[in-house]
Amino acid sequence: MFVIGGIGYAVEPSIAVPNTVGQNVIDAQSDLKTAGFENVEISGRDGGKDEIWTVKSQDPDGGQAKKSVTITLTVEKDLSRVRSYAETGMKLDKAKEALSDAGYDAGDYKIESDTGKAVVKESNWVIVSVSDDSTPVVTVHNKAAEEAAKKKAAEEKAAAEKAAAEKAAAEKAAAEKKAQKEAARKAQEQKAAEEAAKAKQQQEQQAQQQQSQSTQGGGSGGSGQSSGGSSGSNGNGGGGGSGTLSAVCEDGTTSVSAPGAPNYRGMCSGHGGIKQKLGRS
Repeated sequence: MFVIGGIGYAVEPSIAVPNTVGQNVIDAQSDLKTAGFENVEISGRDGGKDEIWTVKSQDPDGGQAKKSVTITLTVEKDLSRVRSYAETGMKLDKAKEALSDAGYDAGDYKIESDTGKAVVKESNWVIVSVSDDSTPVVTVHNKAAEEAAKKKAAEEKAAAEKAAAEKAAAEKAAAEKKAQKEAARKAQEQKAAEEAAKAKQQQEQQAQQQQSQSTQGGGSGGSGQSSGGSSGSNGNGGGGGSGTLSAVCEDGTTSVSAPGAPNYRGMCSGHGGIKQKLGRS
């Protein structure tokens, strides 16, 4: 049987061996099987998904070989694929889970914050970039701190706007109160001025009436007894005559009747009534 097997191997035709160096394990195995090689061994792989492993070397790496020969592929992790699992915008804790499931260890990449601060609670951080270095650097941003800062800024802004509105309302109320006081003061001043003008006018009217009475009284004295009878009857408020009747009203003003008035009726109307009848002049 050994001889027969040796003869079979000897007569087995050789075929070209494709060089798969640089390919991931999935594509390398596919190309080798398509070429006719069924015996492919993987060396250096310690778990994880095939797609993260890249062929570092191959034995044999080319030329011609029998189909039954075993082709050994020595592989290493393809760290450039870290960004396929740690995508921009992902939360750091979820990205690390995806990387671990794919077969990456913590030593295969670095984690740095964009502010230089320590990354403590991973669920608060999101990925902003992944570098294309030999050891990829996953840069993260503290989203929770940013949101907290925005919330604080919004609260401070709202508080400032509220304080400004309250201040404006207080200033407006104070201005309105001041305007009301000023209007009341002006109204009082105007009322006082009107009352003073009215009082002055009444005083002037009284002075004029008194002066008129004084002048008329002097003329009556000069006429002697001839007018005595007439004056006597006028002093009693009746009898008629061609002169005017005078009277002092209750509010201190003097009222003078129309010439020839027969009595005092209607005089001092609106001034409290007649206080003293002065007779006819």
